[in-house]
Amino acid sequence: MSASNLPQRDDDKLIVVPLEFKCLEDCVCKSQEKRTWYHKKCGKPSFINEKGDIFCENLQNGCSSYFIKDASFQCDEAKKNNTWYQFKNASEICMALGKALQAAENKLESVKLLKFTHQILIQLGQRWYT
Repeated sequence: MSASNLPQRDDDKLIVVPLEFKCLEDCVCKSQEKRTWYHKKCGKPSFINEKGDIFCENLQNGCSSYFIKDASFQCDEAKKNNTWYQFKNASEICMALGKALQAAENKLESVKLLKFTHQILIQLGQRWYT
């Protein structure tokens, strides 16, 4: 999916990248493989915007968006035990976003990638403790 085809929220035209990174550190699978994450409600691929909000292509059709701090993640291995994982702190999110940014390098021009990185770091700092 090209950057121009990524889903957009109606209330903004923020930079959006696919949500792709490895499993969280405490996941039972211990995988280091980058994976695409799917929206909990509908099962569609998830995206993250420069505000740190996660959503899917069905956002306009009733699916919700949520801040990455509030997101729960489950890989196939964790699904066997119905276990969900969340980031414990902002530094874990920053490490995971490094993988998401690597995946976005082929989809976004460098200026947009820099803006996305700058803005999401600001948003994490502002929104993590609120």
